[in-house]
Amino acid sequence: AIDYYNINLIEKQFEDVAKANQVKGSPNGPSRNIEEERAALSPSSSNDSIISLLVRFKLLRQAARCFEYILRTNPSWGDSNASYRRSLLVTKLTNAQREEFKEVFNLIDTSGDGVISVLELKQVLESVNDEQLSDDRVKEMINKSDLSVDGNTEISLDEFMGVMAEAEFYYLFKETFATLDKDNSGY
Repeated sequence: AIDYYNINLIEKQFEDVAKANQVKGSPNGPSRNIEEERAALSPSSSNDSIISLLVRFKLLRQAARCFEYILRTNPSWGDSNASYRRSLLVTKLTNAQREEFKEVFNLIDTSGDGVISVLELKQVLESVNDEQLSDDRVKEMINKSDLSVDGNTEISLDEFMGVMAEAEFYYLFKETFATLDKDNSGY
């Protein structure tokens, strides 16, 4: 009887295929070694690209959700307590969350100048949402990212981290309480 799960037998089949492809004049193209044959037969490289693309889309969608939350807030400009709250929330993020948010910042900052402009944020938000945004609406999102002064037109990494942390914890608490409050009583 043949052992279909014998790894050595499978290895032998790979070697036979590799040798057959190495015969001069083979219609299968240039010769490759066994590792190259495995790589050619493995779909993992294209799957990795697809997964990477999906993860980046998820991260950008998460950022869009955070900016939608920030747009609904009504900050008091110059309020040092609000700025302190955001910086405190950033310290509560895990290292993985911080790295993820930095990755999102770098995805949005397409110019690589260390700040997110109105155009960069608008392009990302419109790419992950179906709605078109006015420049004024995007400027309002950016302005609300730094509570120390009114009139911001760019977002730094620190401001971005504060926005993401505040929205992240807002949604964490909101979704947790909604799950616990099954009859929607508010208690």
